[in-house]
Amino acid sequence: RVNGVFLLAGLVVLFLTTRPRPAWSDLAWLALPLGVLAGYGVYLQTALGDPLAWLHAQSQGWGRHVGSPLTALHATWVAAFGGTQPPAYAWMFRLDLLAVAVGALTTFWLVGRGWYGEAVYLGLSVIAMSTATWYLSAGRASLLWFPLWLALARATRRWPWLWYAYLAFAAPVSLLLVVVFTRGGWAG
Repeated sequence: RVNGVFLLAGLVVLFLTTRPRPAWSDLAWLALPLGVLAGYGVYLQTALGDPLAWLHAQSQGWGRHVGSPLTALHATWVAAFGGTQPPAYAWMFRLDLLAVAVGALTTFWLVGRGWYGEAVYLGLSVIAMSTATWYLSAGRASLLWFPLWLALARATRRWPWLWYAYLAFAAPVSLLLVVVFTRGGWAG
């Protein structure tokens, strides 16, 4: 998953902003994922003749291309509220809009707290979601946004009512997604 590259970028920023700074020899361990990434590119080149086959599959199979954030926002908004999608799909696009908004707000919050490594990881993830043809599977991708979940956990310790508010929102949404998925629908 491309999120591994975002995690690597966040870890490099975390390394550079940690005081006291860890030993420079520790930074060498961060080169290991680059070897895996290069190996995957070599594999794709060997097997399929294209080191970026995963990216091209997104374009050919799902019509996703890298583009303007405003264009992606507009396309997702139309899919969510424009009546162009069946209701189940429209709700998935609405959840994707919510996920990207929450991810962006959390990124800014992380920067404000001085948690730059986490902000880079989450910010790159949000940028990747919000610069495709439309937001697709952002809700599912948000499950990987561990800084968001850690921030939520910290916040619920400070404000216990927030736990109940989150539970009141997340439980029915999770139940809805399980029902959609088990009935063969897209649960994005």
